[in-house]
Amino acid sequence: MKKVISFLLILLMFSCVSSSRREKLPNVLGVFYPEKDTVLNKEIKSFIDGAKVELPNCSIVGIISPHAGYRYSGSTAGYSFKALSTNNYAKYERIFIIGPSHFYQLSGAVVPLFDCYVLPNGRLPIDKKVVEELAKTDYIKLSNKEFEKEHSVEVELPFINYKYPKMKIVPIIVGSLNKTMITEIANNLKKYIDNSLFVISSDLSHYKTSAVCNKMDTELADIVVSKNSELFLKKNLSGEIEACGLFPISVFLKMIEKNDTIKAKLLKLSDSGSSAFNEDRVVGYGSFVFYKELKKK
Repeated sequence: MKKVISFLLILLMFSCVSSSRREKLPNVLGVFYPEKDTVLNKEIKSFIDGAKVELPNCSIVGIISPHAGYRYSGSTAGYSFKALSTNNYAKYERIFIIGPSHFYQLSGAVVPLFDCYVLPNGRLPIDKKVVEELAKTDYIKLSNKEFEKEHSVEVELPFINYKYPKMKIVPIIVGSLNKTMITEIANNLKKYIDNSLFVISSDLSHYKTSAVCNKMDTELADIVVSKNSELFLKKNLSGEIEACGLFPISVFLKMIEKNDTIKAKLLKLSDSGSSAFNEDRVVGYGSFVFYKELKKK
């Protein structure tokens, strides 16, 4: 009997380990956003309700949203997620979240092996079919390592789960890319654009004065709205503008830059100065929306 009990305990132990590997637990829970679901949902609702966004009847294909702590960038993120509630007639089968790698040197991009993200306000399942398809393409591989500490994807997820509970997601972490890699990854993502939402995660200029930050981020916003991927990449690499999501944004702009039906709009620019009480060393944030205007009948 003791042997049977011991065997069952061992099976249970391995089952728990296996289960934990299939689930991605939060990295910045209680640091970047609240731990309690009721507090978290209330805060997200206040960010979205506080944003004023005007759009024509449209189908939204993508947004750019910041990924700092909600204290600093949550109200700005509220603008991009408010857009999704404003005259948006798109129907999504999945949501891509594409963010930069902050902790690991990476060439190319990775998609995860785990099955879902666990959040205070629910779980978001991974679209395993799409993940497996992408892992067969050039410059994208399967790996959990790059997700272990990363917050760029995670910070967007409570907003997504608030707006689209239990929606299938495709998290992608992007490292350094050259022009060939940007084009190849963009081409492999294009086929999903008609039935998916792309959430691009990025903060903007870093550790400048508020005045310098505003100047740089305004120039960056003009380039993003023009959808010019090569100019965006060139200006970032020269240091004239800054975005930690340089390569995720470059990939998305490459996806849409020749599609004249997709329009881009800046919704909000801000920086951390007011919330951090320091105008001399700020981080910039921006919200953008990319949409197809519906034809009037």
